[in-house]
Amino acid sequence: MKTMFRERWPRRLWPILVLLSLLVLAVEGVPHAYSASSIAQDVPSVAQRPQGIPTPTLAAAGAQGVQPAIVNDAPSTPSGAPSSAPSEQGSVSRASATQPHNLIANGSFEDGFAEGVATGWQPFATADVRAGWHDDTWRPVLYDGNHAQLLALKDAEERDRYVGIFQAVLVVPNADYILTLHGLVRSDEGSVEASDYGYRLQYGIDYAGGNDWRSRQIEWVELPWDEQPRTAPPPGGYRIETYTTTIRAQSSLLTLFIRGWKKWIGVSEGNYDVDGISLVMAQAAAPAAGVSAPPKPTPLPGMPQTGAPVAGDNRMVPASVALVILLVAGVLWQSRQRHG
Repeated sequence: MKTMFRERWPRRLWPILVLLSLLVLAVEGVPHAYSASSIAQDVPSVAQRPQGIPTPTLAAAGAQGVQPAIVNDAPSTPSGAPSSAPSEQGSVSRASATQPHNLIANGSFEDGFAEGVATGWQPFATADVRAGWHDDTWRPVLYDGNHAQLLALKDAEERDRYVGIFQAVLVVPNADYILTLHGLVRSDEGSVEASDYGYRLQYGIDYAGGNDWRSRQIEWVELPWDEQPRTAPPPGGYRIETYTTTIRAQSSLLTLFIRGWKKWIGVSEGNYDVDGISLVMAQAAAPAAGVSAPPKPTPLPGMPQTGAPVAGDNRMVPASVALVILLVAGVLWQSRQRHG
């Protein structure tokens, strides 16, 4: 009987050995780690719809009570001045797509002129002076682009003569707006000392949206821009001035007036260039705060972080194999003891 068992027990053992081999292969064939980063994600980007609609600009009505003015037919570019023809590629505008919306129509003066007055603006002037409006393309006096609005006064027969333009815009009552103007003042005298401050540039706001530049409701502000030589740029070029202030709308409409002022009687000429005029809501003009990514959640103790490799304990593999071998060996030993 012992001999028969010894000859037959290897046959009884082979299923156990096969099972043991399959178990070892299964344990070693299981991947021990994976990473979320190995999963390819092919998600197409979705175009964002633009947010916000620009505030419309209300075209101003014709000026009321404005006396007719004599338009100066002389060219705006001084004789002997550099060519005013723009370059073939044109000037690069300083405006950016990220800038807040400008409520002023044609504030850059790049959208055309009609009889010397920029599109979107209306003219006004006093009598007893030779007044003019021109599309100024003389490069030394431009702040931006290829065009500026030139206002001109000469041959004044009375003191305190004016020439100007105005525009009404829709606004939000009680909202703050930032007004910015660029330009310069030029005269035949060439300096405030020589002219006794005879040529000044002013802006005014009618917070009720009126179009009469003589209205007492207009608050006139004199710009601190001293005059420069009219036809001969100083060494280093003209000084292009900038003025910025904050205003608060009082109704749904306001009117911006800009005027050149010739104080004294005389034949001398004053030129007033304005360019790059903007009116933007103060809140929109403030730089947008950067949007930061949300903080990563803190993983719970013993839990893997999202996207991190999830690994098994490699020490469990040899321990499991050893345990199985011990169990099989124990079965064989007990079997031999019973049949020995």
